[in-house]
Amino acid sequence: MSEKFNVRCDEMMETKLKENSKKLGISISDLVDRYVRRELYMDNHYLERPRRSLEQLKEMSKRDAERDRKNGIYPSPRSDSLVGILNRDK
Repeated sequence: MSEKFNVRCDEMMETKLKENSKKLGISISDLVDRYVRRELYMDNHYLERPRRSLEQLKEMSKRDAERDRKNGIYPSPRSDSLVGILNRDK
């Protein structure tokens, strides 16, 4: 059963490779080489951003707001009737 599935998946992958190589006008081996190089680039160069706690995010937000105030950028006035409308008790 799994052997049939593997053969079917291989055939599907091969047809997709053929279609994409025709679209790009390159050979299948060049296309596979591009895929491999792109994956190696992503493995080596992509660094996940560090996860921050809620306290760190609040501190960063306060620091950014203070920096904006010093630069003359103030928060825009908004309608208080719509702010927090989903958080109110019913």
